[in-house]
Amino acid sequence: MWRSREQVDLYGQNTPLPIFIMPIVFGGITMLIVIKGIVNQLLDQFKANYRMLAILGATVNALAAILGIQIGIVSGVSALLGGVIALPLTRFCYVWLQADCWAPNVAEYVDSFFVQGTFVNGYPG
Repeated sequence: MWRSREQVDLYGQNTPLPIFIMPIVFGGITMLIVIKGIVNQLLDQFKANYRMLAILGATVNALAAILGIQIGIVSGVSALLGGVIALPLTRFCYVWLQADCWAPNVAEYVDSFFVQGTFVNGYPG
C-alpha cells in the first residue's frame, strides 16, 4: 500500500480533526439517549403483554429474551434505514465541505464487506 512520507499535522491551522471528533462525541451521546428511549418505549408499549406472559408462567429469562429480540428487530430496521440514508447524505455533506475547502477529493464507493458489517452489528443476537 502506498504511503506518503510527509508528516501530517493534525493540530495545525487547517486540520480536519474537529470535523471527525465532534460527530463522534455528540453521536455517542445521542446514541445512548436514543437506546434508552427505545428500551423505555418498548417496555411501555408491551407492558401489558409482559405482565400477561409473567402471569402465564414465563420466566425472567424468557421475558429478557423476548425484549432482546424486539430490540434486535428495531435495531436491524434502524440499521437498514440508516444505511440507505447515509450514502446520499454523506455525499451531500462532503460536497458541501469541499466547497469550503475543508475536505480533499476522495473516491466514494459501497463495499459489500461494510454493508454486511452494518447488518451484523445492527443485530445483537
